[in-house]
Amino acid sequence: NNNEEEEEDDSFMLSNNQRKFFYKAIGYKEEEEKEGEGQPHLFSAPIEYVAFNINVAIDGVKFILSGNRSKDDHIAELDAQGLTTNVLFRPTTKSISVTAGLDDLKLFDLYTKNTKCKELISSTSNIDRKLFHLQFDVKPLDSDS
Repeated sequence: NNNEEEEEDDSFMLSNNQRKFFYKAIGYKEEEEKEGEGQPHLFSAPIEYVAFNINVAIDGVKFILSGNRSKDDHIAELDAQGLTTNVLFRPTTKSISVTAGLDDLKLFDLYTKNTKCKELISSTSNIDRKLFHLQFDVKPLDSDS
């Protein structure tokens, strides 16, 4: 039975040329060493490889500012819609990319009684652009660092 398993394992062996072709196709380098450590890598990924990509999207959130704990003592309400965040990590270049955005923001006056204009601030994005967009990269792909 063990001989049969060994024969089956041999049928999946690659020749040196096949192995070199496969390694080149996936970007693997056997002889590459870790930076400053003098030890070989087990796997070498292309610089574009993303180890993790975290996306968070929140449809809406409300914050209410109150003077006291009573429900009748609200001062203001902030309503944010379309909050998004994305974080990418590329281990080969040790780069991080963070993107955040906001579609709509409204601030309501809950303190003043009998007012015709409760909405103090109203900012809305259009179809092509977000109201607020922030992006920063640590060691971006197009940099020399």
